Amino acid sequence: MFNKKKKIYTLHDIEKLFTYIPAIFILFLAFLFLVISYFILESKQARDLDLIQQKQILNYEFDKKDTLYKFVDTVESEVEEDLLSVKEHLSQVVYKTIGHINTKYKKELNQGLMKLYLNKTQNNENIKFVLFEKDTLNILYGNESILNLQKVMFNQPHSSKFKKLTLQYISSQGKSNFENWKYDLQKNLILSFFDTFFINGEEYFIGAFSTINNIKQITKQYTKKSIKEINKDLNYHIWFYDSNTKTVFNFDNNGRRLAIKRILQKNNSDNRKYKILKYYKSRDDENQEFNKYVYFYFKYSYYVSISYDNSDALDANKDEVNNIKEDYSRLFFRIIFLIILITAILIFFSFVFSTFIKNIFGKYNLELSRKTTSLEHWKKRFELAIIASNDGLWDIDLKADKIYFSSQWLNMFGYDKGELSNFSDWFALIHKEDKHQVEEKFDKIFCGLDDSFVGEYRLKTKN
Repeated sequence: MFNKKKKIYTLHDIEKLFTYIPAIFILFLAFLFLVISYFILESKQARDLDLIQQKQILNYEFDKKDTLYKFVDTVESEVEEDLLSVKEHLSQVVYKTIGHINTKYKKELNQGLMKLYLNKTQNNENIKFVLFEKDTLNILYGNESILNLQKVMFNQPHSSKFKKLTLQYISSQGKSNFENWKYDLQKNLILSFFDTFFINGEEYFIGAFSTINNIKQITKQYTKKSIKEINKDLNYHIWFYDSNTKTVFNFDNNGRRLAIKRILQKNNSDNRKYKILKYYKSRDDENQEFNKYVYFYFKYSYYVSISYDNSDALDANKDEVNNIKEDYSRLFFRIIFLIILITAILIFFSFVFSTFIKNIFGKYNLELSRKTTSLEHWKKRFELAIIASNDGLWDIDLKADKIYFSSQWLNMFGYDKGELSNFSDWFALIHKEDKHQVEEKFDKIFCGLDDSFVGEYRLKTKN
């Protein structure tokens, strides 16, 4: 292995270090701060963008859930309007019939003619009439309708007792009375309107019953009708699932009615609406995950669902996302400007400081140069004085174990140049009686008790 010599730094090298090292260190710190600032801002921007995207998606989902519930409200309103029109029709027919009776039968009710009129009117108006005396509860017309109503109320269609209770209930509701008679199992509904009239002081109740209205079917019809009326170009669509018939309407926003088995054969498990349909195919309980996408008609086993893509929420709010990115970009450029400005100021002051140090080193270097020149001058004069005085000169480097002898010294003792090269060679030449005192003097030098060697001793010459 070669021993590498350590570089000896001169004052000029030290001047360069004081000039460039602070500037390089400042530039390194500036770069480090720039990188750290970049990653901190990137992290904060990513967090803010994530929060704003979550907020946008939540708002978008809330808006679409609200759209779904508004759709359901619209359907229910249309169903209510449909039933209301039936009620108005029933009341108009009853009032018209009472007007006819008051005109034709002022003293006595002709049951034969009355039955003909009621039979003709109910066929034309698609309704069913009921006519009975209030006091005696004697049914003059519409016994079959009362039996059906009796079955709805008491599930006793052939009991005279419950027929009487049915008529008493109707009369207890007074005149101008609307009623909704529901068949809970079949989800059917019959509407009725009853009013009273008098002939010869005797009070009669006359009422009109609608034909059986299947509310379940009406709701389904209006739901499908409302789905068809939705604009196909909107960023969502609504589909309808009837778990009774296992059919789906408008699943792919094409207005088609398909069997659930056919749809699920595609096995698109990553699509949300497929997951919803697959879940409700075998269950009728609510699912918290799907609540914001589905409205469930519990009494009909119908499901109305809204389908949309959450990515549309992000597309709808690109401006807000771009504004956040622009804000962080401007902040990053401001940080770059501040780092550059501070770096320039620090480098300027470092050069001012290095110039100050350089001047100090320059003065010290000049003084050292002068002293070195003076020392060289006196060294030469000392060498001339030694030569002139015919004295021998020697010098010992104890750390390097080297010894130097002048030519005059070597001539005095008869040795050749290079024959004596180290301290041991020289110490061996000392007379044995003088070695002890020489050794003591060097021990004092080694211990720091003395810094010069002055002594008298005898040396062995070569011959």
